[in-house]
Amino acid sequence: AWHGGHVVVPALAHCRPVQDSAGLSATERAANMRGAFAVRARCGDLLRGRVVVIVDDLVTTGVTLAEAAGVLRRVGADVVAAATVAATTRQYPASYGSDQNG
Repeated sequence: AWHGGHVVVPALAHCRPVQDSAGLSATERAANMRGAFAVRARCGDLLRGRVVVIVDDLVTTGVTLAEAAGVLRRVGADVVAAATVAATTRQYPASYGSDQNG
């Protein structure tokens, strides 16, 4: 669809099942999403050489965005940014920063 001179294309599709990532560590999320996306039929030619912004609902670790960007770049898209509606708060171990003053 055209929006203000820009084309919005649902270019990615899951090409294999993935498990719900709630409760997974960053490493487990990466393994879960690796190879999970493919560019939809006939979208590769449309994306090649184009500037692309990925749109997603939520960013937690960034794994989904990184996997999507990789798939899009492999077909020649110039992924320049990602837009998300929300982001989770990064959780740090209790010891994080304990050796710093202040």
